Amino acid sequence: MNKVLHNRIDEILFYKWDPIRVSDSNWPRDEYTLYVNEVLELAANNTTFQPLAEHLERLATEVIACAVSKERTYKVAELIFSIVHDEGYYPNHSVISVD
Repeated sequence: MNKVLHNRIDEILFYKWDPIRVSDSNWPRDEYTLYVNEVLELAANNTTFQPLAEHLERLATEVIACAVSKERTYKVAELIFSIVHDEGYYPNHSVISVD
């Protein structure tokens, strides 16, 4: 696996997705690293970001047990998908900014 791509996805999950809001605390930086490989695989093996968005939403609600903004989750999935597929992506930063 491409280490740079792995690191970028890990950073996006931690700083942009972050359903439990630990990125602005003193929690360990690797909080979401466990999910990077499956996120990368979903993004790489699909033709749209939709399956990835649904997966992130499921992770947040069922595994992590946190309420999550569907809009934020979908924007993060779009961003990750665009990076994996090397596509241009210009998000609305007000939607995916860290609160």
